[in-house]
Amino acid sequence: MKNKFIIIISIITIISLSFGTFLLFNKSNDEKEIINNEKSTENEMVNQNKQIKAKIEQDTFENWQLVKIKNEETNEIIGKELVQTLNLKEQNNARILQFSFIYDKANKKVHAKLIFPLGVYLPAGFGIKIDEKEITKIPYIMCDKNGCISDVIFEDDLIDYVKNKENGIVAFLTGDKKQINLPVSFKGFSKGLEELKK
Repeated sequence: MKNKFIIIISIITIISLSFGTFLLFNKSNDEKEIINNEKSTENEMVNQNKQIKAKIEQDTFENWQLVKIKNEETNEIIGKELVQTLNLKEQNNARILQFSFIYDKANKKVHAKLIFPLGVYLPAGFGIKIDEKEITKIPYIMCDKNGCISDVIFEDDLIDYVKNKENGIVAFLTGDKKQINLPVSFKGFSKGLEELKK
């Protein structure tokens, strides 16, 4: 089941590139790689996933997008991901943070995947603050040319807490140890999560 979960995440990752996002999880030689190939056609991306013909559907839940990958022939859902991307208007809408959630049905765990820009201060990790609840010193898994990645499991008690909140902050340090606080909206998160877990 674990291998199946990894394959599903890989499919979500590559297909969602066509929407201007880039996620992780194509595993090779025991290392996780980031794929950022926005010029790939849909057929080329499908060919990288064992010739699976897939189609993409999106549902919007206020500030969150639920991306659903379906088998084109059977209409079966291959994978789902709940995504919010923060861009900087001052830098031509350059992505500064991608915050997404993937549900592991086998282990009944919600994984938060965050991709940060390069140049973050790695030893400090980063923090997530939602009202009075704060998670600090979350480590980065790895960095590649496209950014630095982290994987955080949101346990049930944290999920229940977040469902009743609207705003949060993701904080990290730049290479020169300047703190950056990014506002994250949780509006629509609760409904989006319900659909993600179905």
